[in-house]
Amino acid sequence: MKASSLLLIPALTVLFAVQSCAQDITIKEKIGQVENGLLPPVQTEGQAAYNINDRMAFYHVKHSRCT
Repeated sequence: MKASSLLLIPALTVLFAVQSCAQDITIKEKIGQVENGLLPPVQTEGQAAYNINDRMAFYHVKHSRCT
């Protein structure tokens, strides 16, 4: 094998690892947006979005956290 081919494998491995970490952050951000951005059926001006944990407590929904 050529030296350039041998360097390509570690370079691609690092690139894949960096891309994977960037996707995890994006997914976590999207999950946070969903958890904290629940909207009521009818919005009024100045009304904040709901948090999923607050809404579940309001409706007495029991849940376990999987982390």
